[in-house]
Amino acid sequence: MARLSLTFLHLALYQVLFVGLELRTDERRSSSTIAAAEETPNPYNVLGVRRTASLKDIKRAYKALAREWHPDKNDDPDAENKFVAISKAYEILSDEKKRRQYDDHGYVDDRQQAQQHHNPFQGFNGFSNGFNFKFDFSGGGHRRQQNKNSPRIKYHMFHDTVLPESRKKVYMFLVTGQMCFHCYRVEGIWEENVHELQKDGVGIGTVYGDHDRQLVRALGVNSYPSIVGVLDETIYHFGSQTVIDINSLKAFAMNMFPTTTIEKVDDDNYKSFLAGYSDNRPRTLLFSRKASPSLLYLMTAYEFRDKMAFGFASFKSQVNTMRRHYDVDSTCLMVFKEDTEQYTARLESAMLQRDSMRDIIIVNQYLYAPRLTSQQVFDDLCPVSPSKRTRRICVILFTQKGKHDDFRRTFSQVAINTSFFPEGSKFMYVFEETQTAFTNNIGIDFEQEKIPVALVWRRTKYKLNFDWLPGGWKLDDKDDNERRLGNYLLELSNFIIELSKTRQIETLRDENEPHWLVLLINSVWLNFKSYLNSAVQYVVSGRWDEVTMVICVFIAYVVTMAVMMTGYLSPKNKSAPEQSRMNEPPRRQHISVYSLNPESNDTLILTAPPGKMTLLIIVDEASKNELFVEAQNAIKYQINRMQGWQFSFLQVDQYSFWYEQLTNQRPGTLDVNNVIGNILAINAHRKYYCLYDAQTQMSAYRAAHKNVQVNPESVGFSDSDSGSDEETGRVSVRNLYAPLSMWMDRLYDGSISRINVNEWPTFDS
Repeated sequence: MARLSLTFLHLALYQVLFVGLELRTDERRSSSTIAAAEETPNPYNVLGVRRTASLKDIKRAYKALAREWHPDKNDDPDAENKFVAISKAYEILSDEKKRRQYDDHGYVDDRQQAQQHHNPFQGFNGFSNGFNFKFDFSGGGHRRQQNKNSPRIKYHMFHDTVLPESRKKVYMFLVTGQMCFHCYRVEGIWEENVHELQKDGVGIGTVYGDHDRQLVRALGVNSYPSIVGVLDETIYHFGSQTVIDINSLKAFAMNMFPTTTIEKVDDDNYKSFLAGYSDNRPRTLLFSRKASPSLLYLMTAYEFRDKMAFGFASFKSQVNTMRRHYDVDSTCLMVFKEDTEQYTARLESAMLQRDSMRDIIIVNQYLYAPRLTSQQVFDDLCPVSPSKRTRRICVILFTQKGKHDDFRRTFSQVAINTSFFPEGSKFMYVFEETQTAFTNNIGIDFEQEKIPVALVWRRTKYKLNFDWLPGGWKLDDKDDNERRLGNYLLELSNFIIELSKTRQIETLRDENEPHWLVLLINSVWLNFKSYLNSAVQYVVSGRWDEVTMVICVFIAYVVTMAVMMTGYLSPKNKSAPEQSRMNEPPRRQHISVYSLNPESNDTLILTAPPGKMTLLIIVDEASKNELFVEAQNAIKYQINRMQGWQFSFLQVDQYSFWYEQLTNQRPGTLDVNNVIGNILAINAHRKYYCLYDAQTQMSAYRAAHKNVQVNPESVGFSDSDSGSDEETGRVSVRNLYAPLSMWMDRLYDGSISRINVNEWPTFDS
């Protein structure tokens, strides 16, 4: 009996000692986690790659950015900091463990990785004196094993990470405690379903109430187990439903969103919805057989609500006119910009997953000619390019509110089709009234029949070279404006002329940011509530000495706020522009395409220099524009590596004899319809080409995918009916280049057969 009592006494002593150590360790680990999260910038944004990028793509992006921002080669004063950020991002994404940690938790903590396997009580898992008691010292007391899909949330992490991120996404937490037998059943259900919620983008976590009373009070939880949600810094409670399953959890998450997050669209209002881009946001429209949008679409719409307007068209509503107009057979997602008659991008049902939806929105988050509303928009659309060889030219139209609507309309029409402008040309406009400092610094002068257009090259963050478009932007003269702008940009790209003016600029004002007085009042109110709650808790617990300290701190805070208010209300000099994070390089959406004709044959083919490749699309007058769009969409993720390529087209209905000479056919025997859509990858100097036979490639692609069945319900969308081009046997231009991306990969691998030629054809008919 004495031995048994002594054994339990030892166990109690070990437990008390460990709990004390754990509380101190948790505090250090929590502060370390918060510091690591604050110190880790988004490595994907830094390198300008997607989350699904391969290691090869990451290496390619790193090498390009490292060359551009190396301090020895770049005179930008911020080059060293950016080079360090690029190296750190590559270090994270090139290491599989660090990349997984960042994807799971949003930060990488090297100190935590070095300490995570250390256990000071590793030797006290049992006793050999006839007893075999085992205790879990890895989580504290009698805590159950932590679910890796539902990480532990503590107060500091909730306050510093969850609340700010809740402005973009929903969080859901399970609050549980020890000695709670009902918690075991709920924890099992929770672990079974959290993975489905995470696939839709919901943030998941577990709160252990016995170890974090402060967080339990902040969440307003009075009993265990409880499920709470957080959206836009507001707490929601799941309630006391007896049924807890994936459907009820998803319904709980969806009910948190404002009803205005997604607009219901049908035949009566779709034109006004698509034409509402004057708010500076493109339109995203989802067609679905469901009666209401899924949680995945709601999450995506809420995250990007400041960038895009989102609509939902259910097949159960009156949408037949829309479906005919946009050729919609089944669930799909479309993105529209200024051209409401033609979608910019489209995702079919099989591709409606979280990553692909986010990718298509990020690529198309700006209009063809958006308004400059902040420094962030300016950095994204007109990035810094110190090197003259790789400079980006930005075209900025200066306008006034309530005026110049017709000027902006023609400016947008020109910006929609930039295929015939040099690569990298970006269009945007600015309001004189909202960006006064910027427009005054540039120096503008409005006239009755024309308004100024500046062509800008940003050499550093706050230094730019620019010049004015001769003749300005004329009213209702789209063709002349387009011709003059195209010629001017072409001369700039060929370094025939230079931008003669130089300016130092300040940070652009954020037009969407609340007034500083509103922000100050909100900050004072939130801090006042926090101090008041702390004081009440101390009074209730009878800790009068600490109450005195809290009151003193509160008085000091009020005095500080009064001094700050006095400073804000008095005139002061503007502070130097703040250094902002390095932004993701904008993704190229347009390519320059040149016509192969008697005038351009020498430049494109006959005298092409070594190493120059030409991608030649065979078109006719009717299909030319549509084939350009489809080909560009098919290879948009490969354009960045196609340095040294030039893109052209041959109008075969006009120059069929050129194609007949190339393919050794008798004159007049070519069936034009059989070759429209074909693509030739031409190495003119080495006298060979590779042929993409569009109809043959499409037939093989359809045969390979004939029996593939996709269950859209697994990604948050459901279709009970099936309808596709494959069923009707119709090959349309819309899917003619579905296999082109794979063909381009094989072309780079050298596995595509080459067709040699003795001499290139001429245009002597």
